[in-house]
Amino acid sequence: MPERQSRGNCCHSGKGGSSSPLLARARPFRRIGGLRAFGFSMTLSVTLPPEIEAKLRERAAKNGQPLEVYASKILQEAITAPTIDELLAPVRKQVAESGMSEDELMALGQELLKKVRDER
Repeated sequence: MPERQSRGNCCHSGKGGSSSPLLARARPFRRIGGLRAFGFSMTLSVTLPPEIEAKLRERAAKNGQPLEVYASKILQEAITAPTIDELLAPVRKQVAESGMSEDELMALGQELLKKVRDER
């Protein structure tokens, strides 16, 4: 399949913040910076408060990336990072399988906390 370059769709009004409605367009392939994305992709337009837009632009510039590439990267990282529930699932399973009561679990936690503080 031929390679297609991404085209940045920045909807900056010039008066602080993007104001276009959500836009979606499917593409079979595109390149974002050094990343190759297969399957379908979506072009997204969001409304940001001026201070968030400024911070986003500043961070993109500090990273030497176009705004669209940087925004796509951080959005992908946020979505692919495990949630708190996903991170805690093994611990919750272990606690459930241990048969400990809530009071016993709280006592163990307090004991471990005291031990860590005493070691400092």
